[in-house]
Amino acid sequence: MKKMQSIQWFVLIAALVFVLACGAGGAATPTPNLEATMGAAIAETKTAQQAAAPFQPTQPLVDLQATVDAQVQLTVAAQPAPAQPTPEPPTADPPAPEQPTVEAPPADSSETDEAAMAQLVQELYDSRRVSVQEGEYIKLDDYSTSLYKNQAHDWTRAGSGIQASDFVLRADVAWRGDANPSASGCGFMYSGLAMDDYHFSVISTEGIVHTYRSRGGKVIEMKGGRYSKSLGAASGSAEIMIILDDKQMAFYVNGEEVVRFKDTYFSSGSIGYAINSYTPKGINCQFTNVELWKIY
Repeated sequence: MKKMQSIQWFVLIAALVFVLACGAGGAATPTPNLEATMGAAIAETKTAQQAAAPFQPTQPLVDLQATVDAQVQLTVAAQPAPAQPTPEPPTADPPAPEQPTVEAPPADSSETDEAAMAQLVQELYDSRRVSVQEGEYIKLDDYSTSLYKNQAHDWTRAGSGIQASDFVLRADVAWRGDANPSASGCGFMYSGLAMDDYHFSVISTEGIVHTYRSRGGKVIEMKGGRYSKSLGAASGSAEIMIILDDKQMAFYVNGEEVVRFKDTYFSSGSIGYAINSYTPKGINCQFTNVELWKIY
């Protein structure tokens, strides 16, 4: 194509040179028709182009819109189909939340203590140490006391207005006192009718149960007994229990019966804590887990 254009331009330039050359001569010549000359040159050029161009068959008219639509359809068909999302398997229903374990409220300690005391009384009844098992359970307050006198004793009522004739009374007792063996000890007061009319029993630091009776302010020592094991003189502890049933008293140390006797003066009266000192250095007594079972 570029070659044909070059030939055209060459022909035009040659014609212009020819015209100018003719106009430069000395003889007067008629002015040539430039437009005709240019037309003839262009015609010749087209004839030469047509002779040189290869034969092209006549192309039918093409429906441009149909062609575009067809091309769009082919493009769309050639595109891959969009990937379909893989369906997720149905999820199982979440497990039901665990229900908190409802714990039963702890049993009331007083009910537990009462049940234990009732069981103890049942065992005493089965072994014929008490004649009646029915009764009333009373939990008493802990108590601590000290006495710094030689050959002296003291006592304190337990509770307010508690009166009992037949009963089971127990406690855990601990003491600190003179290391020398003596009658100093800790125990219970019972059959209290007045300030100078009562009984009291103690377990001494030397392991001997001492029992006393006060009548009209006169104190006499009654039957006693020795515990079979060592308790420790300077300090020690033991579980003590006293049973009063039908005018008969029994005193226990760590479950062992140490002394038992009858006294017609036993009667319904106050009960409480007792302390006995036979040394000026004194003694301290602490009572815990104090329980009373009033026998009916």
